[in-house]
Amino acid sequence: RLGRSRKAHPSRFRWRIRRDSEALQAMERQPSYQEPQAVGFGGMMKNRLDTMTMTQFIVESTSGDQQLALLMNAVQHACKVCANAIKKAGTCDLYGLADVQNATGDDVKKLDIIANTIWVDCLKNSGVCCLLVSEEEEQPIIIEDADKRGPFCVAFDPLDGSSNVDCNVSVGSIFSVYRRKSPEDKKA
Repeated sequence: RLGRSRKAHPSRFRWRIRRDSEALQAMERQPSYQEPQAVGFGGMMKNRLDTMTMTQFIVESTSGDQQLALLMNAVQHACKVCANAIKKAGTCDLYGLADVQNATGDDVKKLDIIANTIWVDCLKNSGVCCLLVSEEEEQPIIIEDADKRGPFCVAFDPLDGSSNVDCNVSVGSIFSVYRRKSPEDKKA
């Protein structure tokens, strides 16, 4: 009948909980020297427990350089925000051209403009950059405020392969980081 909704019987949930707890008990009975199997629940849990987050990797690999850790976290944040914008591009009508050309003469897509704005804002607000060079900008962006200026120059293409977004082909961001060589009291 169409009028009645189908609800799962509570005993089905009890059975699932009982089955999962039996699997956990079986895992606990394994000798401690034996590695869990790569397939199934044990292997999945081992993989999740041994996996390092991006932030953990940045903190461990920067060897105490807090400014570099801040910069890499800003890059990480920019990438996540861009990925979210790309994911929602279809529903927000962000595909297609923006009727503008960039510094290299390429046609600029709407997502290029959004990604560039995200990257510039994230890197400016990190407080550790003195110079930003974007493929989408004609001129380099010099951070004038001494309180928001740091030792790094960053060159980036915020959305490489953006012409492939309409076709659902992979895209990415390219960036390079250089440590400033000129004195900090002068412009970069």
